[in-house]
Amino acid sequence: MKFPFANPEKATDKKLADAVASRDAIAKRLAEAQGAVVERGEALQRLARESATDPALAAGEASLQEAQRRVATWLPTLAEKEQIVAKLESELAAAAEKKLRRETSIAIEALADEVEQAGELFSAGAVALAEAVKRAAAVIMDARSLQNYTETVVLEVPPSVEQTATLLRTQAVHVLHALNNTPAEMPTPNKPVIAPVQDAKPVTVRVFSMQQVRWTGPKGHRFAPKYTVLDLPPDVADRALALKACTPVPGNEWATYKETYVPFSHHQPAINLDGDAVEGETKPTGPLYGEVPQPAAFGRYGEHATQEFVETIGVPRLMVIGGKS
Repeated sequence: MKFPFANPEKATDKKLADAVASRDAIAKRLAEAQGAVVERGEALQRLARESATDPALAAGEASLQEAQRRVATWLPTLAEKEQIVAKLESELAAAAEKKLRRETSIAIEALADEVEQAGELFSAGAVALAEAVKRAAAVIMDARSLQNYTETVVLEVPPSVEQTATLLRTQAVHVLHALNNTPAEMPTPNKPVIAPVQDAKPVTVRVFSMQQVRWTGPKGHRFAPKYTVLDLPPDVADRALALKACTPVPGNEWATYKETYVPFSHHQPAINLDGDAVEGETKPTGPLYGEVPQPAAFGRYGEHATQEFVETIGVPRLMVIGGKS
C-alpha cells in the first residue's frame, strides 16, 4: 500500500542506512576471508617446511582453496553493494539540491516582489519631492540642480524597477530548473575581503658603501662612491655585504662614517656587485647614486646634473672667472 503523503527523502534515507549496514557487514566478512587466506597460506607453508604427509598437505591446500573461494564470492557482492550505496547517495544529493533550488527560487521571487513594493514607495516619495522642488526652483536658483535630479528619478526609476523585478523572476526560473549552470544557493551581497596580514618581502635593502661599488640596474650600469647610503635590490645587497663592500644600516661603520663625504673617482676601481661579476662596462650608463651632499660630485650624469661637479683626476687646480683670487 502506498502512502501519498509519505516523505520520499526519509524513505531514501532508510534505504541508504540499510544499504550501508549491509555493505559494511559484507566488507567485514570479506576482511575475515582475506585474513583466513593469509593464515591458511602460512600454515600450508609450515607443513611444507616440516615435510608433512601428503594427506596433511592436501588438507591444508583444500582449506586454503576454500578461503580463496570465499574471498572470490564476497568481492563482487561488495562491489554490488557499493554501487547501491553510491546510487542512493546520488539520489539524496539530487533531492537535496532540488529542495535547495526550490527554496532559492521562492526567495528570489519574494525579492522581486520586495523590489516592486519598495519601488512604488520610492516613486511616490520621488514624485512628491519633485513637485515640491519644482516650486522651490521658482523661488531660488540653487534648487534647479535638485529639480533636474528629481525629475530624472521620477522618469527612470519605475522602468528600472520593473526591469529588475522581471530579471529576478527569470533568474528564479533558471535556478529552479538548473538552467545555464545557475547555482542552487541564494547569492548574498559581497562582503569586503580582508586579506591576511603577511610579512612583505622588502623591495630594497638599505646598506652603506665602504668602497666604490657598481651594479647593473633598470637604469643601466650604476656606480656609487664610498660612504654612500644605498637602497639596493635584496640579492645585490646580500652580495655587497658578503663582499664587505657595504655594511648594514644602521651599524657601527655607518654611525662612524655617515657624515663623511668622498666624491666618486673615475680612475679608481669599483667593486662589481652583479651576480655574475663579469667585467664589462666600467663607465656609468645610468645616473650615479648617492644622497646629499653627494650630488655635487655627480655633475655629468642625468638626474644629478650640476655645475658644482669636481673632477678628481689629476692635480687640483683653482680657476677664477670674472674676479680675483
